[in-house]
Amino acid sequence: MWARRTLQSLFGKPCTLTLLRHGYISHMLAFGQLSIRDREQLAKEMCHSPTTQMQYQWIAKEPDAREVSKLDI
Repeated sequence: MWARRTLQSLFGKPCTLTLLRHGYISHMLAFGQLSIRDREQLAKEMCHSPTTQMQYQWIAKEPDAREVSKLDI
């Protein structure tokens, strides 16, 4: 409760430690620029496995050409 109230007062919006954790991991994993060793180290630092780490990633996939052409119609 203390962390949530403190974060909300800092950001002016509802925020949790989980949200910050997901955001940090997503940022670090963005665009697949980390090596396998770097991903393993990040997972270790965040106290989870590389498999769990992939569930944290919130970066959306780029739409394929068929999806884009449907939007252009």
